[in-house]
Amino acid sequence: MRKVLLSFFTFLVITNYTFGQTAKVDSLYAKYDELYGLDMLLHNGKKYFTDIYSVEGHPFWKGQDELIADLYIQGKIFEDKQLRYNLNAQEFILSYSSSKGEHYPIILTNSLIDSVRAEGIIFIKNMHPEISQSFIQPIYEGNISCFVGRYKDIVFKKSKGRTRSTFSDERKDNYLLIEDEIHKFNNKGNFLKIFPKNERKTIRKYWTDNEFKLKNIKDEKFRQLIIFCESILK
Repeated sequence: MRKVLLSFFTFLVITNYTFGQTAKVDSLYAKYDELYGLDMLLHNGKKYFTDIYSVEGHPFWKGQDELIADLYIQGKIFEDKQLRYNLNAQEFILSYSSSKGEHYPIILTNSLIDSVRAEGIIFIKNMHPEISQSFIQPIYEGNISCFVGRYKDIVFKKSKGRTRSTFSDERKDNYLLIEDEIHKFNNKGNFLKIFPKNERKTIRKYWTDNEFKLKNIKDEKFRQLIIFCESILK
């Protein structure tokens, strides 16, 4: 009987201790969120330290200033967050300040991000190994799908007998997905080659009539081009 009572007493002690520890942990999380406004799903990744670039210019999309964006991370939405998109490193950098006003940017973990909406553009996680960029902008998705991947390179320029490195202007790669095959194109010529020879003349005329220029084509016009190409292949 004594052994039974001792075992029961031990069980109660362990249970109370475990419950107490869990309650303390939950309390700490709640206090942490109250103080800093953090969500551990959102504030994932590693701390970002401002780079002292030996490269002229900057690697960011839309300039060095932070943008207001909606983040979709593992099915959860975080609205109106401040971030920058490093096109060279293919990383999103989240900005936030502590309750003491201290600024702590975080490089978000790419694998956890579903999509990012900023400046009227959505970037989705790239699921195609043939595409170089970590995130791509969907232009149209159907029997033919079109995506744009944005990036910046480091290039070398000569000036006054010296060679210096600088970030390039924003560059884009364009991709078509047709029957599970990725086709990359950056001009009218290699766009037309994606399609059967007997359809190229029709597509070329549509392209010319609408004065498409891939370098600065608007998303809606780009979408119309893909829809037209899809319609003649049916």
